[in-house]
Amino acid sequence: MTIRHRDSFFTHAAWASFLLASMVACVLVIPARAQDSASAKASETQQNEAGAIATDDHWSLAEGTGDIAYLDQMLLPEYRSVNTDGTAYSKEQIVKGAAKRSGTSV
Repeated sequence: MTIRHRDSFFTHAAWASFLLASMVACVLVIPARAQDSASAKASETQQNEAGAIATDDHWSLAEGTGDIAYLDQMLLPEYRSVNTDGTAYSKEQIVKGAAKRSGTSV
C-alpha cells in the first residue's frame, strides 16, 4: 500500500480565509480603538467603568510620552505606586521617570 501526501484545497482555503479575516479585523478594530482614545478625555469625567478605563489609558499614555503636566495634575502629592515586587514609587519619582520620556511618540 502506498501512502501519498497531497495538500488539500481545504487547508489552503482555510488558511487564506484566516488571513483575510485577520486583515478585516485589523481594518475594523484599529480605527475603533483610535476613536476610543480620541474620546477618552470626555469620558474621564464619567464615574463608571468607562471613566476609570479612560483615565487609566490616559495615565499610561502620559507616562509613556512624558506628559508630566497631566501626571502632576492627576496624582496627589502623597500618592504611592507599589509594583509586584513591593517597591514603592512616589509621585515625584513617577513624574521624574516620565520626564525622561518627554517627547516620545506612541
